[in-house]
Amino acid sequence: MDRYAGYTYAIASFLMLLVMVVSIDAIHSTELEWDIRVENLKANWLVAATIWRLEFICAIALGWASFHFAKNESSWYLVGIAHIIMAGLYAVMLGGYPQVMSEEGYRILYYVGQWIFAVSNFLWVFGMAFVISRFSGWFKYTGTILASVLSLAFLGIFLEILTFEDLAYAMPLLVLMYIFNGLVGVKNIRSPRDPEQDVEGELDTSP
Repeated sequence: MDRYAGYTYAIASFLMLLVMVVSIDAIHSTELEWDIRVENLKANWLVAATIWRLEFICAIALGWASFHFAKNESSWYLVGIAHIIMAGLYAVMLGGYPQVMSEEGYRILYYVGQWIFAVSNFLWVFGMAFVISRFSGWFKYTGTILASVLSLAFLGIFLEILTFEDLAYAMPLLVLMYIFNGLVGVKNIRSPRDPEQDVEGELDTSP
């Protein structure tokens, strides 16, 4: 069962990464006025809705796999809870944006979505910092530092120190985080055991 959860976590992570990279310019136009954003969104609704449905499925899959891993490592509960909260974001986007008729309505949906996004992603990367810290070698140190930096960025958005637009500067780090996320899933396929018993050879073939 660990291997199935590993496959699920790895595939969902890499699919989420692919969808995010492909769609970033297509549906995220935060520099435009609200009515132009909504008009563009409605004009490309089939694409946007398909992307968000795929992301929703990935979030549920990641949540399920995380709760499975949590049986052996409690840090995974943070990751699982994060993805359940994240799934709620797509209810806002899929159910709310097509019905927007005013700037006030748009702003309500936007800031509710931003809050869900910040909280869910903070819990995700914060939890992954603990998960990755139990591995070894460069994977442990690089992944833990990456997750910690992103934790501060999402916490900044939650505390309104940073804005959602500021996150654009951290997008390369978020892409790397999803790669690490997928690799954690791969490691659970190859070695479904306690990471403390793992050796660096899982990634660099050291004995």
